[in-house]
Amino acid sequence: MATVYVDAAIHAWRGGTWCHLFSEDVDALHAFAARLGVPRSRFQCPPRASWPHYDISSVKRPRALALGAVEADRRTVVRVAHEVTVAWCRVHRPDLVGWAAERRDRRAGSGGGAAR
Repeated sequence: MATVYVDAAIHAWRGGTWCHLFSEDVDALHAFAARLGVPRSRFQCPPRASWPHYDISSVKRPRALALGAVEADRRTVVRVAHEVTVAWCRVHRPDLVGWAAERRDRRAGSGGGAAR
């Protein structure tokens, strides 16, 4: 079974606080989000988002952990975000594969960076 992660980066936006739910396996991510009660329409992906993920409210974060999501540190967020972006683009947006791979490789060479 694929690992689904939730990060600890709590961001204020539109009157709420949010964090990221993500996985290397987008199908597993969608299934997990459904179990968490997050509608598929909340899925974010390139080109409108820099990586495939769900923003979930910080209120749902403890439930995500209780359902089996793994808490991700910043290094894990960056690693998974770049890998899943390249894989997702190969299937859904071949025109963006070069962009995703270049972004991944540039960040890997510089020791990481923001995943948002």
